[in-house]
Amino acid sequence: MKCKFCGNENMSVMALVPARSPDGALTAFACLPCAKKKGLYCEKHDRPFTGFDDETSVCIMCVEEFIKQEKYRIHEVAKRIFDVIPYEEKERLLFAAEIAAELTDRNRDVAIFRFVASRAKRSGLLIDDIIDEHIAKTKSVSFILGEHFHCFP
Repeated sequence: MKCKFCGNENMSVMALVPARSPDGALTAFACLPCAKKKGLYCEKHDRPFTGFDDETSVCIMCVEEFIKQEKYRIHEVAKRIFDVIPYEEKERLLFAAEIAAELTDRNRDVAIFRFVASRAKRSGLLIDDIIDEHIAKTKSVSFILGEHFHCFP
């Protein structure tokens, strides 16, 4: 294996990091120094970041810590979002949340909060700004789910 960034092949430890390539690959191997330098590796949790379709990335463990810190807001955030989006977007969000809740053995509101928390950590925005500026103003949950996530009947 060779580091995507520096080309070094003599590293004892490589990380699989989110790095889009012209050939369509969404991940690549990187040596730890390059992964850290590129901001694709969490030193606190000693793990590579997870990448998303919008080419942002985040340490999933950091997101989980954030959720634990802000857990008192889980139901409030879900309610605020449902109060400002139209029916079609509610259906879209519910569909995504039910899938996520089933995969994680958590409830729907926790899944919705995780979508928001992940976006907050990836973008550096506050939860309230995500709701007010990116969900309420657009009447869409695309900012937290991605443009390509849609319900399929």
